Amino acid sequence: MKLLRNNFRLQLIVPAAIAMLLFIIASITFIVISNSTRNDFFEKKLNQSFTELRGIVKDNLGEMSSNINVRLDDMLTETETQISEATRKALNE
Repeated sequence: MKLLRNNFRLQLIVPAAIAMLLFIIASITFIVISNSTRNDFFEKKLNQSFTELRGIVKDNLGEMSSNINVRLDDMLTETETQISEATRKALNE
């Protein structure tokens, strides 16, 4: 303690160093807290967008499945018609 009272440079440096140390600790704390808040925000947004994308993909797959079923039914009907006509022609000959 006697060294601090007798040394003018230390009397200037020690309070500045303590203030800088407190500022650095406060800054790190602020950064950690704000990053945590941002991470929660981005995680919620990411989950929301994935949920929306799942819905869109599900709707698109359902529509594509319906289109494929319609086309397959059309193909089946046309195939049955052609086979029936070919069978009638063969029987009539």
